[in-house]
Amino acid sequence: MEKIRVAVAGAAGRMGREVVKAVTSQEDMLLVAAVDPAKVGEDAGTVAGIGPLGVTIEPILAEALARSDAQVMVDFTVPEVVLKHLRLAITAGVAAVVGTTGINAEGLASLSRLAAAGALVRIYAVPSFSGPAEGVEVAST
Repeated sequence: MEKIRVAVAGAAGRMGREVVKAVTSQEDMLLVAAVDPAKVGEDAGTVAGIGPLGVTIEPILAEALARSDAQVMVDFTVPEVVLKHLRLAITAGVAAVVGTTGINAEGLASLSRLAAAGALVRIYAVPSFSGPAEGVEVAST
């Protein structure tokens, strides 16, 4: 069985570390990239508290996506960079799951416009995990 190749943006943050743990606990997923401006050069597994994984946290998402051949990017960053990250994912043909908190209605509309411009890219946004996870599939092309 081929594993789903996953990149995590915001990998050193509280939720990003949880995503690293979740991805590595799944038999059908493989963590192929971890991006965060904090903890650059450190092993993503060590930062997540699960021991070394051989995936080094890097600072630049575009380079990580190009190098890793990721199929999915999970973004748990901040509203100020999530749209940039989605543009990069769309350009790379990488599906995206957005868990970044604080994206308002205008931001979700921007996500929809970005996704509509992409080809063969799927984006799912859940702008808040503090209550029931009510996600919005903003594109399915």
